[in-house]
Amino acid sequence: MNIRALIFVGLGAVAAGCIRVRTVPSSAGPVAVRRATDAGILPTGVLVRGKLNTTIGMSSSHARDVFGITLADAVTAGRATLVPSGAIAYGHVVTANPTGGTAGIQVAFDSLTFSGRSLVLDANITSVDAAGVSVRPVRSDNLAASTVASATSISFAGGAQLTSGATVTLVVVSPVRLTL
Repeated sequence: MNIRALIFVGLGAVAAGCIRVRTVPSSAGPVAVRRATDAGILPTGVLVRGKLNTTIGMSSSHARDVFGITLADAVTAGRATLVPSGAIAYGHVVTANPTGGTAGIQVAFDSLTFSGRSLVLDANITSVDAAGVSVRPVRSDNLAASTVASATSISFAGGAQLTSGATVTLVVVSPVRLTL
């Protein structure tokens, strides 16, 4: 099969809906889930999974509290490791609002640290493994604090909390340049 036939078949599969692009919500709107392909950039849409290092909840969290998420898996592009497992995504609590039927807080990410380097990270939490806890991205025009580009709203029902060790999945909202 020649290259023109391959391109035609590939375009036909996309047009027919055979190849699906999965999206996840983020504060920047739906983001297409991607795999890293360039060894110098962690692109928008890459999902990373990790374990929470600190408990986050209405009774334990306050504005400006710092938390970390240790990445469970390396992020790779081909054979190159872009971000090793064990890297830590640091964030902070933007606001804590214990009012209403479901209490909630907003969190934002600040940096991704590994191999002695600290890089600016803009990410949202897309899922958590805790009962009674839900997450959703917060659009930048609805942020309680204007000092962050994006945030995630975490809602807690019935006194639930995200305990240290909970599995959390993040989506990268803005590309992270990995090279100087």
